[in-house]
Amino acid sequence: MDRGAVNTFRKAKIVFWNVNKYLFTIRFHVLCWSIFIAYEILLIFFLGGLRKTFWDYVTSYTFCICLFYFHSFYILERSIGKPYQAVRIIVLVLFEIFLYNFLSSLYSSLAKSGSFKERFFSIAVTETASHIGRAVYFIGLSTAYWLGLTARRRQKRIAAMQLQRFQSERKQLQLSNDLSKAQLQYIKAQISPHFIFNALNAVYCSVEETDSASAEIISLLSQIMRYALADLDADGKVALSEEIANIGNIIKLAQLRYGDKCFIHFTCLGEVSNQRIIPVILSNLVENILSHGDLSDPLIPAVIKVILKNNSLYFYTKNKKNYIDLSVNKAWNSTGIEFAKQRLESYYPEKFTLDITNDSKIFETTLKIEYL
Repeated sequence: MDRGAVNTFRKAKIVFWNVNKYLFTIRFHVLCWSIFIAYEILLIFFLGGLRKTFWDYVTSYTFCICLFYFHSFYILERSIGKPYQAVRIIVLVLFEIFLYNFLSSLYSSLAKSGSFKERFFSIAVTETASHIGRAVYFIGLSTAYWLGLTARRRQKRIAAMQLQRFQSERKQLQLSNDLSKAQLQYIKAQISPHFIFNALNAVYCSVEETDSASAEIISLLSQIMRYALADLDADGKVALSEEIANIGNIIKLAQLRYGDKCFIHFTCLGEVSNQRIIPVILSNLVENILSHGDLSDPLIPAVIKVILKNNSLYFYTKNKKNYIDLSVNKAWNSTGIEFAKQRLESYYPEKFTLDITNDSKIFETTLKIEYL
């Protein structure tokens, strides 16, 4: 089926749906008026009996129904929200009442015998009060109907706006998610993983027997890079146990590098089972400590905590600032943490908090991710 035929079919479907909706509305109104008229006729019958002819009732209810829709769809629709709306409504309502009284008196005069002029003025005088009461009654019903209809329209508009906003936010979230994946894939694409791993393996084999410390460093570096460059699952996440293991490798690598001048306290509390998390998001915060923190002070060691409780992850880091590297530290705070926030917002919208304390001596981060 070509595109033109598909568009024609869609348009025909929309027209058919609109016609069915219109017919349903007509049937609903006819049913409501039938019930209302039957109720009034039965009430008149039991209270005092029917004193008018069939055509008298047909004409009377025709005038009432016309007044009902005229007031709702013409008077109110074209007056509310317009300049001098109160004055417009008052004048038009008085005109409606006058017109209803005139037409009702005119019909009653034509239906009776005798002089038309005498009948008309006699009916206009004797039945004006009942005509006005009847007109005000149906104007009131019409106003209530219009208010209900307006409230329903407003609810539909609000629902449509909320749906549009939800779809827009969902699309924006998807775009942000795709952007994060693309950025990560771009970083990975700049490196040839197989070449690097083969080179590291060759170096590891060459120094394994002569220098065990260097061999361990190469092994840890290989594990860290293999984790960072590994392919992700469809959800873009990895097992939390793998992220924690990577943090352990990063800390071991730093301890081998700095020796007895590296003071880091790393603890993990809670049960690590099948939780999943976006990769290297915690590792980046740890790497920030190693790159820009002062780890040589045993009195103020770097602190890294992973806490799992109440189906949430709490990750806390604290380190003494390295004053030699203040400019770089400032640059990392403005770019690295911002990128981390973007990734967190993409995967955990409204389900995370990232608090940062940056005073003159200490740098702290507290990350909480709910429903991990």
